[in-house]
Amino acid sequence: MACWPRAAQAGMELDSVEQLRLLGKGVSPPKVIDGARFRVAVFAFEDRDGLGLSEPLATLVAQQVLLGSKVSSLGVLRFSDPMSPAAEAVDPNAGYFERIDKLAAAQSVTLSLWGTVRREGDDALVVDTYLQLPAETVALGLQLRQRLPQATWPDGPPLLARVGGDRVLLQRLRVAPADANAIRAAATRATELRERAEPQAPVVATLPRQRIYAVLQQIAGWSRVFVAGQSLWLRPPDEACRERCAPLLDSGRFVSALMRFIERREPIAAAATMSREAQIFALQTRALALLDRRRPGGDPIGPPKEAQAVLEPLLESNDGVPPPFIAGSANLLLLARVSLALRESALRTGGEAYDQWRVQREAWLPIAFEAAEALQHEPQNLELLHNLAVLFRLGGLEERAQLARQLLDQARSASRLGTLR
Repeated sequence: MACWPRAAQAGMELDSVEQLRLLGKGVSPPKVIDGARFRVAVFAFEDRDGLGLSEPLATLVAQQVLLGSKVSSLGVLRFSDPMSPAAEAVDPNAGYFERIDKLAAAQSVTLSLWGTVRREGDDALVVDTYLQLPAETVALGLQLRQRLPQATWPDGPPLLARVGGDRVLLQRLRVAPADANAIRAAATRATELRERAEPQAPVVATLPRQRIYAVLQQIAGWSRVFVAGQSLWLRPPDEACRERCAPLLDSGRFVSALMRFIERREPIAAAATMSREAQIFALQTRALALLDRRRPGGDPIGPPKEAQAVLEPLLESNDGVPPPFIAGSANLLLLARVSLALRESALRTGGEAYDQWRVQREAWLPIAFEAAEALQHEPQNLELLHNLAVLFRLGGLEERAQLARQLLDQARSASRLGTLR
């Protein structure tokens, strides 16, 4: 029987209304589960059609993140509906996203999960689930800084790359209106606390509101939690949410894998139900991990050809529609080609120390011009503009380098969550 001890995993449902009330008074709410390495906010979904799924959807995703992540330290903050009448009363001039944005910022979370549910005609409900990444999280494990050799770029700034964007549509799932009751029932089952790790064991309580509960241990998917002085058991999320409900858990699995990638570079496998954005995000993390392999002295020696093989398909349009995050993929490919040029330089010079590698001026321009094509689709990609300014200068095209720097300054000013420091 599989048994996995939990290091420091905890969850709590927070009252969005109370948090907004404090913020409205200029008071910073106390940080919840503040010692955890990863702190994930999961917000009740926006439910404008009054389908009664706002809280159940958030509950299912939050439980999957908390119980399936297997990272060293995790706190999941499950925020109640920020669009309730009480929330409207304390923060009347803000919409859904403005409210969750300020709530997440006040708690300084590592990332946020949120979404919408809406009716589409008479025969479908559409559930969209989003991931929001603060700049600090990108810098923590989703960004690469590649220092160029001193002989090539004396004391110059490093080249930069990152994965994805600040906001990622993880999943767009269509379910039948008749499945709404099953989703609500699954959310109830996911919070039932039992005496023993058995489906037939009596339910003695449900997860409390506004009280921290700690996950102590997992055995065969069941989780032993400590809450209100008692040690009780939660069933696995995938047993609570089956059949038509089951794909809703895939967003939680993706976020769990993302945290493992940040912590220990474990690959992300995106389920088939995940969006094209999520699929490309996962492939970009694979390329980033390849390029971020380091020699003992700290300089990059990642296999550029392997990274190229991952990245080149991500630039291909589908029926004339560019893929998501195309500028980010082009920029990661730029770094792969720079790495390849540096390796070729090392072979020509007989394997000298990294800082003595020198790339000929004309080698930089084809790399820069090819990557710059992606700007027509994403003209404000900060990292790509930064790198183009560097490469055009190395290639001797100072006017183009200056233009790239000007565009970078404009994009940085317009970017609320720019990752460049």
